[in-house]
This record gives sequence, structure tokens and C-alpha cells, in this order.
Amino acid sequence: MMGSKNASFFSFSGIIALAGLSIGVASLVVSMAVVSGFERTLQKSLIDVVGHIQIVNYDREEINVESLKKEFPQILKTTAFVSIEGVAAQKGQVSGVLLQGLDTVSFSQVLDLKSRVVMGSMSITENKAVVGKALAQKLQIKVGDSLRIVVPQQND
Repeated sequence: MMGSKNASFFSFSGIIALAGLSIGVASLVVSMAVVSGFERTLQKSLIDVVGHIQIVNYDREEINVESLKKEFPQILKTTAFVSIEGVAAQKGQVSGVLLQGLDTVSFSQVLDLKSRVVMGSMSITENKAVVGKALAQKLQIKVGDSLRIVVPQQND
């Protein structure tokens, strides 16, 4: 009689343990799928905006792109850019900004900025500036507004 009570208790606790293990594994699988999807989305977002790799030259010497392509045949497309820090001002609001100038001919072959446009267009030949959403909200900028940008002069 004692053995049958222990057997039923053992089977009940075994079922509870198995159910707990199943729920834990299912939760782990779901969380890994969510994190994996987030990682892919984040990676695509970054590549759309900055590309796979950026080569920055602080010496102001021209980079020989053809020699880089020969050394690294994985490089399929390239585009040039310049970057400088400045200050943007609009309607009494001021914010530090990073200005980037892109090669109007080749940037669309490397970057997918058009898919990130919320308002207006990404035609760089028509627009004087493309402003990020956070900066536009901070400075209360809308499409067609003017914006003051101050860039420090470098002494060479």
C-alpha cells in the first residue's frame, strides 16, 4: 500500500517536472527567436545607413580604392563621404550635429537611405540637407524649412 502511494506521487511530480521543463525550453526558444529577429533588424538598419565598413582617413590623403579592391576582392561597391562636426540652430534650439556629405553618383549603390525617409524625398540633387528624425523633432524642423549650420574653421 505504501509503494502505490509513492508511485503515484512520483508520477505526479514527474509530470510537473516535465511540464516545467517543457515550458522553460519553449520560453527559451521564443526568446531566442525574438532576439535573433531584433539582431537582424538592427544589422540591416545599420548597414542601410553606414554600409558594411567605413574607411576613415584622418591624414587627408586620397585613398586608392582600386588597390583596396585588388587586395580585398570581397569589396563590391564603394562610395566616398566626408564628415565634419558642427552646430545646427533653428527656432531658438541648438544641437551638435555630425554632417556627412555623400557622393551623389554612387551613394545609392552602397547605402539604402531611401527606405529610411519618413517625410520628403531622398533626392540629394534637389534637397540641400537630409535631416534625421530625432534632430528634426528636437529643432522642430519640417520639410522645406531652413536650418542654420555652423562649422568650425580648421587652421592648417
